[in-house]
Amino acid sequence: LKKSARSMASRREHTARYQERYLHPHIYQPTGRELTGTECILSISDTHATFLDPFVWHSFLRACVVLEPDYIVLNGDILEGSDISRHPKIPGWSCDLQLEFDFAREMMKQLRVVAPDAEIIWTAGNHGLDRLAAYLSQVAPALACLDNLRFDKLAGVEEYGIQLAQGGSIASPKGTENDMPGLLIHDYLIHHGHLLGQCPSLAELKKALRSGESGHAHRSSLSFMTYEGLCLSWMTTPMGCVPRAGRAYMKGRDFGWQGGFGLTFLHPGGRVHQTPVICDQGVCIFEGFVIESPGFKEMPVQANWLKDFKVPR
Repeated sequence: LKKSARSMASRREHTARYQERYLHPHIYQPTGRELTGTECILSISDTHATFLDPFVWHSFLRACVVLEPDYIVLNGDILEGSDISRHPKIPGWSCDLQLEFDFAREMMKQLRVVAPDAEIIWTAGNHGLDRLAAYLSQVAPALACLDNLRFDKLAGVEEYGIQLAQGGSIASPKGTENDMPGLLIHDYLIHHGHLLGQCPSLAELKKALRSGESGHAHRSSLSFMTYEGLCLSWMTTPMGCVPRAGRAYMKGRDFGWQGGFGLTFLHPGGRVHQTPVICDQGVCIFEGFVIESPGFKEMPVQANWLKDFKVPR
């Protein structure tokens, strides 16, 4: 009995340490807001800096205007980091880091125009932030401590009230170096993800055992399961970039990728309604709205073309 009691106490202590280290950093506390009614989350991931798809971005901004989301989540791989990656550098196919950060700053500015009251949160992915952290720690470790190389300063997130959930690297904001990237919004877990396979949403759901969403796979999927009497679901969102973004590190022309973004409604009682919104062949449909492409063309990778982008009102 004593051995069993000690074993049970050890498990409880281990669980507490695990939750404190791996679960609590995910928790995001909205300022003065409780889930008393339905709240809306719009998310976009894998925009990969200047590889951003103009029609996807146009549709996402339009969705922000008409749905007035409570939260906007930039769910990882907003930067590309090709200049400091281990993948081959294709001439004319990459841009310098300063341009990437300037481009990201313009994205934040436009989001604030279309959603002045939304809480905008930026999570980490495997491009950009992680590449910057790896480069600083492995190639130029002496520069890693410089404040001007910190991600939160380079991106200018303070100017537009962007909140970060990008712990876990030397490039994260001070005080979050040991945290995990991602967040919880009313028990709904959002992180960039790393699982792929035939149905990445099912793999993520089995691992998380809670409702949530991720990106990374560059294609949408939606899975459901019941666990301890709860109805759970997980969504992997389509990508925000153009398909040619994969040319530097993937072989072939058709990767089976999809462009678009994620739409989620959170209801009291833990009920979740998720929709991967696909932008395909110049048409985007969500919640009864139909957006048709006004003739967007491919944009140059080595230019901050977003400065001249027409922001919907």
